[in-house]
Amino acid sequence: MRSAVEDLPTVIRSMEPPDWAPSFGAVIKGLAEVRARLAHIEVHPALNLTPEQHGRAMQRAGADVLGDVAKALRDEVDSVRRERQHLAAIVGEAWTQEAQRKWILWAAGAGLAIGFMLFPLLGAFAPGGSYLAAWAAGHADR
Repeated sequence: MRSAVEDLPTVIRSMEPPDWAPSFGAVIKGLAEVRARLAHIEVHPALNLTPEQHGRAMQRAGADVLGDVAKALRDEVDSVRRERQHLAAIVGEAWTQEAQRKWILWAAGAGLAIGFMLFPLLGAFAPGGSYLAAWAAGHADR
C-alpha cells in the first residue's frame, strides 16, 4: 500500500487531461442552432403585437369561424324551408287534385240526373219533342 501511495504523485503527473474539444464543439454547434432559431423567432411579427392586439386578433378569428358556421347553418335552414314549402305545395296539389276529382264526379252525377229528368220533359213539351221521344225509344221516325 505504501508503494502505491508513493507512486501516486508520479501517476498523477503522467496523466493527461481529457480532450474536451469534441464535446465543446458539439455544444457550440448546438448553441449556434439555438441562436439561429431565436433570431428567427425574434423577427416574427407576433412578438411585436401587444396583448390587446393578440386578443383582438383572436376575437376576429373566432368571429370569422363562427360567422362561417352561422352562414352554413342559415343556408341549411333556408334549404329545409324551401324543401318544406315544396313538399307543402306537392301535398296541396294532391289535395287540390282530389277535390277537383270529387267536384267533377258530383257535376257529372248531377248533370246525368238533371238530363234524365229534362229529357222526357223536352220530349213531351218542346217543339219537335216527338222526334226526341222517337230517338229515345230507338226509332228513327216518330
